[in-house]
Amino acid sequence: MMTRGWKILQADLQSLNGKQKYVLGGEVEVPGNGSYVSESGAGILSSGEPPDGARWVRVAMREQVVPDGPPPDGVTCWRYVAIERDATKAEVEGLCSAACASCCGSLQYVPAALRTEAVCLAACTSWGWAIQYVPAALRTPAVCLAACTSWGWSLQYVPAALRTEAMCLAACTQDSWAIQYVPAALRTEAVCLAACTQCGGALQFVPAEMRTPAVCLAACTQKGLALKYVPAALRTEAVCIAACTQCGWALQYVPAALRTPAVCIAACASCGGAIEYVPAEMRDAVKHVHVLPPPSLWPPLAVRFYLAERIHVIFPSQTSSERPKETQ
Repeated sequence: MMTRGWKILQADLQSLNGKQKYVLGGEVEVPGNGSYVSESGAGILSSGEPPDGARWVRVAMREQVVPDGPPPDGVTCWRYVAIERDATKAEVEGLCSAACASCCGSLQYVPAALRTEAVCLAACTSWGWAIQYVPAALRTPAVCLAACTSWGWSLQYVPAALRTEAMCLAACTQDSWAIQYVPAALRTEAVCLAACTQCGGALQFVPAEMRTPAVCLAACTQKGLALKYVPAALRTEAVCIAACTQCGWALQYVPAALRTPAVCIAACASCGGAIEYVPAEMRDAVKHVHVLPPPSLWPPLAVRFYLAERIHVIFPSQTSSERPKETQ
């Protein structure tokens, strides 16, 4: 039974590596690893950009071969191959789209004449990184939005005129650091909130007037050390607790007046070293707060011991006689 697929050959029907001559309408036996064929277009550009005059052909093949090394994704190897016909222009475009959809890097090997909007859209939907190889004239809103949705950093390659709020929001939702490429006028609260929710460190790129309570809380919840970029007036106890719960070291950025027992306990529970920033008069309240080891290191008995004997949160209101004693 014959299976059908696609190949790219030189103009004279030689294989791209020059080792095999094919015949239009006739079957040939291919020795060694056999003939590399793409059944859908995926992997068809794995050898790089086709030479000038290359022929994209429809082939029939039989007797699959297991090659010495793994073939590219989407490609299989065959012992007997017959060239049936040349591909139509529409089929070639479809093969390029399939190649780019399976591997966005394939776009760099698509001949310039074949880089249509559909092909570029397939590549950028697969991974926005491919936008680097999209011709300027084809960086349309649809292609750019697809790129920014799949890889936020693509925003740097989007023409300034196309950097809309929707485009920027898509980019920052996927990768917060894309906010660096958002025009100042478009760093709205929605865009900034999306960026800081994805990675709190993006707060450093948020304009002062957009560092709202919601944006700052989102940033500190995701990355405690973002507290460094929170305006003093917005470093509330809730924001500080969120920051210190995520990373105890954020305690160093908590105003002295807000280093309350709740904040300090949250910090030390996250990271024992945060006790360095706990006020001296409060250290007795948190010195017995321990950090649990990673779950991968939790033998059942050790967990039981930790939970029953080692974790004590002692508030200043308790006297020494009331404090639970550790088992020796």
